This record gives sequence, structure tokens and C-alpha cells, in this order.
Amino acid sequence: MCKSSEELYKWAVEESRLATPSQELEAKGGRGIFRRFFYYIPSKGVGAVDRSRQPKFKAEGTSLLHEFIDIGVEGTVLTRRAACHMCRHCWAGERRSCENIAYTGTPEELTIVREKEPVTSLSRVTRLQLDKAGLERAAGAEVGSNVCVETHNGEQTVPWVVGQVVEGMGTAGEGSPAFDASKDAIRFDSVRAGEAALRVQLWEPLEPGSTTFTISDVVVLVPARRVRVVGVELEALRQGTRRADSRTQRFSIAADSLQEIRAEMPTMDDEWEVEAVVQYRAYYRKEQYLIKWMGYGEDRNTWEPLEHLSDEVKEQAARVKERALAAGERTSACAGPASTGPGISGALAAC
Repeated sequence: MCKSSEELYKWAVEESRLATPSQELEAKGGRGIFRRFFYYIPSKGVGAVDRSRQPKFKAEGTSLLHEFIDIGVEGTVLTRRAACHMCRHCWAGERRSCENIAYTGTPEELTIVREKEPVTSLSRVTRLQLDKAGLERAAGAEVGSNVCVETHNGEQTVPWVVGQVVEGMGTAGEGSPAFDASKDAIRFDSVRAGEAALRVQLWEPLEPGSTTFTISDVVVLVPARRVRVVGVELEALRQGTRRADSRTQRFSIAADSLQEIRAEMPTMDDEWEVEAVVQYRAYYRKEQYLIKWMGYGEDRNTWEPLEHLSDEVKEQAARVKERALAAGERTSACAGPASTGPGISGALAAC
């Protein structure tokens, strides 16, 4: 895994074993690879992509296609049998006028269909519990305090936001306007007329992936059931000797508040350190291990499959399994539901 664009370049040149194509496109007759492009997308910091909310897509027959172009239409891409990368029309984005269309093929639009994930009774119960807890939290949110609010399930980039309460919880007189991708940067769950809601002014990161915030001018109505953490503490950052204006003052989320947010709204970039492997069980013929996370209480323990654990933790898990089987403590699916704690981190292998 490359940690920087420099490392990616070095890997592509020295270690990928992918030679630079030596023939021109016409000589290749439209077959094979003409030019390779590598893109470095960081998992943290500026330009990061949150992988925890990426939807699952299904595109039939894509093995025969070698170019996919974003045309600004949600769920639709422009495809060709091969890429050109040469003519002036393609560099200008006019692929239908490509000078090498005999080799690349005619551009066609492809609709990407998102797979529908079945809604189980367990997921419904879990959502109801989250909504109930959200309402209880929102009721105690004071005007001027900061809250963490979960966004929409379909929001791919920002799973949660922090906002300053400008109107405490009350009954919405009318529903919130529908999401408009052309002008709305973040998609929130809609508020229905008569539903409990509160109005918040959003804290805005200085740039994508930044942990430094300034207060924005954006005020939104959010459903109270989506409130995940109340009383979020922000710490003002020093800005040299210059006196900061209240509108430009920069803040960061206090460590304790950030830990609480990550416990309620985990993402793939969060790092969770394993404190101990507590128990072993077979859950619907799948082996799982109950994990105690460093810095969190027993209520945050989660059941994880073996492949989610690092090599060091796997050794501890093997000993726990051996003791459980020897003592006849192997459990089944009827032994109780899995915990809905913080979840697994994409960086767990580094724990």
C-alpha cells in the first residue's frame, strides 16, 4: 500500500513490472494497452475518500470496456472499447469526434445500477434503537452547543457532520426540501412535517479531510433522530499574534469528543486498537471473536471474523478458541445477538 504519490510513482516505475507500451495506437490495431494511468487517492488527510460509505455497484459486461468517463450525470458513465489519449478531440473531452474511433469504438453511455441490499429484521431493530437514542440525545442539546449529526445513508463522502445548535428540538412545521445534488454539498436525511427536528449551523473543514474547522453560513434543519453525540467540545487553535475574527477563528474537535464520535459513527479511516480477545463463537457456521477495544467500555465490544484481525491478534484469538472448545463453551447463533459497537477499522491490521 503506497502512502504517498511519490511512493506510487516509484512502485509504478520500478516494481509494478508494467512496461511502457512501445507501439503507437494505430500499429497496435486497437488491441492491447496504449498508455497506463495511475491515480493516488489517499485514505486520510487532504483529498481523502471515505470508503466506509461507498455503495456497491453492478455493471454487466465491463470486462470488454477499457475507458469510463464521468459525464456529470449521476449513475451514468461514457464508455469505449479502448482509450485514445492522443487526438485533440479526446484531450478536449469531445470523444464522439475522436480521430481514432475505428480503433477505440463508438462511445456509449452505461448506466450503473446499485445493488439493493436486503433489509433484515435485525437492521430494522438496530435503526429503531439508534433513532430512539438520537431523540433522547437531541432533547438535551442546548442552543449554542455543538452536536454530531449522522447524514444520509446514501451520502458517500461525509458520514457525519458537527453543527452548532441554533434552535433546540421542536416539531417541524413542514418537511425539509428535497436533496439537490447541483447545489447541496452534503445529503442529509429528510425531515418530515410533524417530526422532531433541530436547526444547526454547520462547522466546515478548511479543506477536504481536514480536522480544523471554521463556522460556516450554512444552517440546516436535521431530524432529531439522527443526532449521535451532544456536547461536542471544540478547541480554539492559536493563530499567532493576529487577533482572530469570530467568523474565521479555527477550531479542532477535542480528543475526548472525537473519540466519542468515532465510537458512535465509525469510518474506515478510524484506527481501533485491540485490547483483548474476550470470547470465541460459531455464529451461523461462521467463526467470530469478541474484541475488547482499547479505551472503550465492555458495551463497545464487537464480534469480528478472523480475517479482520492482524497476525498478532490472530495468535491471541487462536488461544481463546482453543480454551473455549476445551471448556465446551463454543456458542451458536442462539447465544445472543452480536454487539453493535464501533465496528471494524480498515486500519486494524496495523494494530
